Amino acid sequence: MYIFVFLWTPVLDTGSTPLGMVFSCFMVCIMVGSALFSILSNRGYTEADILKNCLIMISASMAVCCYTTRPGASVIDTCISFVAFLVLEVAIGMYFPAISYLRGVVIPESHRANVMNWFRVPMNVITCGALLCLHVDAISKDKRIVFAACLFLRSQERFCARDSLLFSEMKKRRQI
Repeated sequence: MYIFVFLWTPVLDTGSTPLGMVFSCFMVCIMVGSALFSILSNRGYTEADILKNCLIMISASMAVCCYTTRPGASVIDTCISFVAFLVLEVAIGMYFPAISYLRGVVIPESHRANVMNWFRVPMNVITCGALLCLHVDAISKDKRIVFAACLFLRSQERFCARDSLLFSEMKKRRQI
């Protein structure tokens, strides 16, 4: 998400793009995602299931951006990128309440601040690395590389999450 903040403007700015309206659309999509989380929670979906669907939506939007953000993209490609960004923002709106709930369940209150601060270190290193890469000519001209890197990191996170879910299930079985 933090890398997306720096990428959406160069991808969507065609010279006459109302960037304030685009940003407003993103904020509305986050609000829609949050409301969608509430609706799904009330209908009996677990937070973990909602989170899985959020991550699938994020992967799909990144995959679309890997194709549509090429240099010399047409107006249709830019519109498709915009729709993919809107889907990403809806997923982010669902992601934050889901991960906040799961964080409260998994990480004890006494350690939560320290654990979350340590998790921010690699996130900030990756974000700063991506920002530095944007000054490389090849990457600054072709944003697909950054979106592909985000998609790759997202797929790696999927394996880590799967392993941690397996570990937590094994831990629960031992306690029973």
